[in-house]
This record gives sequence, C-alpha cells and structure tokens, in this order.
Amino acid sequence: MIGIDNALAHKTRFMGLWAWFTIASFHCYISICLHLYLIENKKNKIINGIGIIFCAFMIYLTDSRSSLLILGFIIISYFLFYLSKRLSFKKTIFIGLGVILIVGITIVSIKLMSNKELFAMLLNNPYETIKTLSSGRIQMAEEIINNLKNHWLLGEGYGNNNLIQNKFGIIHPHNALLATLLYTGWTGLILFLIFTILNIKQIINNLSLIIHSNFKWILILSICVVIESFFDICIIGARSTNIETLFFYLCLGVVTNTNFLKNEEVSR
Repeated sequence: MIGIDNALAHKTRFMGLWAWFTIASFHCYISICLHLYLIENKKNKIINGIGIIFCAFMIYLTDSRSSLLILGFIIISYFLFYLSKRLSFKKTIFIGLGVILIVGITIVSIKLMSNKELFAMLLNNPYETIKTLSSGRIQMAEEIINNLKNHWLLGEGYGNNNLIQNKFGIIHPHNALLATLLYTGWTGLILFLIFTILNIKQIINNLSLIIHSNFKWILILSICVVIESFFDICIIGARSTNIETLFFYLCLGVVTNTNFLKNEEVSR
C-alpha cells in the first residue's frame, strides 16, 4: 500500500470502459459514497447494496493503491458511524484514530516482513529507500521547491506543467499541494491553505447539522477526493471534465452551507 510494494503494478489490471485503471477506480469510490448516501436516506437498500459490492470489487480489480486506501477509509468511516450511535463522539474519534493507526502499522509490518531486502534497505538508509518507493513524487517535490528560487512569488502560472513535463515526462504533479506551489508559488499555496483551514473550521461548526441532515456521506465523499488529490490529478490543475473535482466542490458547497443544512434538517 502507498508505494511500499510496487509489485502490485505488475498484476493484470481491469479498467472496464474507462481510459485508465485509476479513472475507473475513482469513479467507483464516488459511486460507493453515493450508494451509502441513498441508503442513509432510506432508498432501496438491496439495489444500492449490490452496487456497493460491484464497485468495491472493481476497485480490487483495478489494483489502484490510492483507491484501495480510499476504500479502506470508507469502510472505517462506516464502522465509526455505526459506533457513534452507541458511543460518545470523543470515544468514537479515539477508537477511529486507534483503528487507523493499528491498520497502518499492520500493513507496513506485513509488507516489510514479507520483503527482507526492503526491510534491510529501510534500516540502512530510510530516506533514500522511501524516496525510491515514492514513484518519483519526492524527487518531483524537490524539483518544484528548487524551482521556486526563480518563481517564488507567483509560480510558473496556472496549469503550466513544462517543468515537470521536461524533467519527469508527466503532465501534472499528481499532488494538489505541489500543483498549487508549482502554478502559483508561495502566495497561492498560502491562500490555498487559508481556504482549506476556513472550510475545515466551517465543517466542524456544521458537523451536527451534517449528521442530522443525513449528509455525512457527502462529507466523506469530499474527504475521499482530498485523499485522491495527494496521489492523482484533481482539485487543482485538473481538466474541466475531471468528475472528482466537480464532485469535490459540489460536496464542499453542501457541507459548508449552514443555511442549506438548517433548511434540510427542518424539512426532515
């Protein structure tokens, strides 16, 4: 998971009607969240349950590590929502963090113990080993940060991927923070972080309304897209046809709109 075992990339992978494996898997996690939202709102549980099973199986077939990580997050979220009906909010959060920590340590331990050579490399030179396993992401981050010496204020310009295309042969940094830094420099990154902090604060203030209005899976969907943005093209610098970006800003608008949530709560 998350680059620890690159042998995953050598398995037979499935992409269905989509142009690439990851695109197929991203559409599937969106569908799973929407199915869960419909179930929460008392729509046909059997049909939506079948849809969830098919989408989860397709994510497995696509072998997309970022989507497998997101699927794990969705499963943990479902488990926590179930616990929250029986335990206090603080206890639920504490258990959730504990589960994430235990699962993360377990996965890393299994991967390391099954690959003795990797374990030895990690002990001998941790940074270089992680750098090698990052699929070029750390090298790209270093290149973008070094480039800021010449374009530190406003960056290379929005959507300008010439630097990484010439150095790494790809058309996007595959990370929202790196994309913001590349395109808009430190100014854009600071504004983006302010935007993020303000929205997180608003979501925390609206959390009770989100839950009572049955929009918690819409919140989870927006978080899933954020997780994807650390590994792929979305939120920043994506094309207008990128469905994950469209869903992100739509869902973000729902969970941060206090008046809308209050009206929905009253109507229920």
